Amino acid sequence: MRAVVETKCRYNLKLAQLKNSFNNEWLVTWTKVQNAMQIATSLGVPCVGLLYLVEEKTLLVQKLSDQYGNLMAKLRIENTETQATINGGKAVRNNAFIDMTNAKIYQIGK
Repeated sequence: MRAVVETKCRYNLKLAQLKNSFNNEWLVTWTKVQNAMQIATSLGVPCVGLLYLVEEKTLLVQKLSDQYGNLMAKLRIENTETQATINGGKAVRNNAFIDMTNAKIYQIGK
C-alpha cells in the first residue's frame, strides 16, 4: 500500500473556475479529511487528495499528510453551510478548504 486517498469528482467545474471563483481551494468535509488521515497514519502511509474535474478530464493530486500524520497541505477550516449530500439538502458543518495551488495536475485521456 502506498497511500490512503480521499477522492472527489466534480462535474461542472473547470480548472480556471477553481482558480478564479474558488480561490484555488477544494472544499471537503473536514471529518472526511480527518478520517482519511487517521487511517493513513495507522497504516504508516501518506494521505493524498484526488480531485477529478470530469468535463476537462483533469486530475489534481495534493498530498494531505505524511505517513506520520503531519499535515502537508495548506488548508483552512470553517463552519459553513453546504449541500448535505449529492441528493441535496443543507448541512452546517466544519469544512476544509484545501489549497490546490501546488497540486500536481494530470490530463487524463487527452
